[in-house]
Amino acid sequence: MNPVANNADLIEVERRAFFATSNPMHVWAAFRLARVVNADIPPWVMSYLDLASKRLLALASDIVQDGTADNTFVKDLAAAFFFKGAHPTNYHSEWITYGMNVRHLMQQGDKETFAIDAVAEHFGVSASTVRGAYKQYDRLYPGEDILPQDVVSKISPE
Repeated sequence: MNPVANNADLIEVERRAFFATSNPMHVWAAFRLARVVNADIPPWVMSYLDLASKRLLALASDIVQDGTADNTFVKDLAAAFFFKGAHPTNYHSEWITYGMNVRHLMQQGDKETFAIDAVAEHFGVSASTVRGAYKQYDRLYPGEDILPQDVVSKISPE
């Protein structure tokens, strides 16, 4: 018995159930089935994931703007997606912004301490917050480039 072919039938069952009921759990089941047997993710699953990711990021942004980040639903949603530590609405965390700004000022000649103080003052946060953010940024994106994608693009695959 070919497990990929067998799962293709199960994935089709999930597809039909999803389009009949609009219950997204069928999409997730199909995604999981495909991953278990190393099959291609069906286009209809990818379309759903594209739309869901767009909506999830928009929801996180709206929650931050509305100040409803302590909502029980949000915490339950976060747990379902294995968010640990930082709140899931912190995807666009300030640490990236702070780190980029500190590095930019340092490239323009500021010493690290002065750059951190300037960024803290600009954003209205403590210098220790910016210092911690910059240290994390510098650890993840070492070097002189300001943008994370520029740092990553220079790292050769092993």
